[in-house]
Amino acid sequence: MASVFIDLLEDYQVASKVGYMMTDNADNNDTMMEHLSAALQEQHNLTYDPLHYRLRCNGHIINLAAQSFLFNTETETLKRLLAHVSITCVISYTTSLTKNVSQF
Repeated sequence: MASVFIDLLEDYQVASKVGYMMTDNADNNDTMMEHLSAALQEQHNLTYDPLHYRLRCNGHIINLAAQSFLFNTETETLKRLLAHVSITCVISYTTSLTKNVSQF
């Protein structure tokens, strides 16, 4: 995935403008970000911290947790999915959404 993404960045000449990336929580996205970081360093002498610039999709996390809660009878799976979500994070996220909608 990283090589295809790097090719696109080079085709559009925007490699120096890469910022935050929102992805789902699949492990292959961690790998892609690490390879992207290495390629940007090697090919463009750019420092790109894959841990800092990768954003995990909260909507995806909440969706997985809700589906597991509603449709899964395996408690271990539910515990594993919910380990990524803190109630404070969910409340903070939904509160900020409400504030943003009211300001809009």
